[in-house]
Amino acid sequence: MEKTESKDYILERTFYLLLTKGYDGVSISDIQKETGMSRGLLYHYFGSKEELFRMAGERFIIDVFFAKPYLTEGFGLPELIDYVIKQYDMANESWNRRFGNCGVTIANYDFLFYQLVQKEERIALIYKNLRTAENLAWANAARVSLERGHIRDIFTPQRIALHFITLLDGLWVQTVEEKNSSFHSFLTRQLLLDYYKLLLI
Repeated sequence: MEKTESKDYILERTFYLLLTKGYDGVSISDIQKETGMSRGLLYHYFGSKEELFRMAGERFIIDVFFAKPYLTEGFGLPELIDYVIKQYDMANESWNRRFGNCGVTIANYDFLFYQLVQKEERIALIYKNLRTAENLAWANAARVSLERGHIRDIFTPQRIALHFITLLDGLWVQTVEEKNSSFHSFLTRQLLLDYYKLLLI
């Protein structure tokens, strides 16, 4: 295996362990067992366990759950809801292709992301930037829906954005025990659309 391939393989398998066991649940011995590589070789590629975890997080934390304004420009709220759900479905497909059907869900992702944000300054900065972009995307979509005359003018676009983001965050927490990703996707779409319907004129 080439050096680059070995490093990529270590990062991928480490990320799998982080997703399934959590940041504090993974040891260098776990990574040795998962990759079949010696402790010395792991430290040859990465200076410390913390560096390995950070790099795995940076490489594989998929920011698909954070709507990007430059990709969603001109979207109203229904289009943005569809976009978010499709991104979620793509993430699940990516996980299943990479790791097999191992029960990894949005809950694993969210829990790991939260742990990395608490422990890694660089990932905390990435999270802050993603959250800012997500807020902007939802506010822009609310503004478009208001301009189209589709929803009532009872909240500012920024307030509507906060409502949708809070609803999404709550859905991730509520479905921690839900292992059926397709059901989770369906439920999330339905609840987001339910809130959108409350705003309709």
